[in-house]
Amino acid sequence: MAKKITAKYNVISKVDNKSLPRFELDHSPKEHANFLKKNKPCLGNFVWSDFISDEDGYEDTEMTVINSTAELKYIKTKKKMYAIILSGKVEIESENKAQSERFLDKDWSQEWIIPSLTFEPLKPGDKTHPDISQDMDRDLYTLE
Repeated sequence: MAKKITAKYNVISKVDNKSLPRFELDHSPKEHANFLKKNKPCLGNFVWSDFISDEDGYEDTEMTVINSTAELKYIKTKKKMYAIILSGKVEIESENKAQSERFLDKDWSQEWIIPSLTFEPLKPGDKTHPDISQDMDRDLYTLE
């Protein structure tokens, strides 16, 4: 069996915090403090632009995140909670060696990712939460 290829990166925003997208959370402001006591914010899988030479161009590709942390800013309205991803750390796992080489060859100061947000339960067996995705401009986040 082939060894999995992993790498660690910092996720950073390329713009000021006011320009970053809001991720709508599935709980109310009243439930927020209790929610954070039971769950850890994390970055989920992200999309990046992979150059596929066989297809003569770039293709949006999902990268698997196997471990992560997220620094968030929370915004409260009367009935809803939102989070903004300020930064984070990710450990990724590539599908194969060719994809890994293409990913590692990127000049990330010039590239983009589209992150997703998730919350992992602190206790095993507690409710899991799906990744929260957001349509956004491609030039908001990158890796270093």
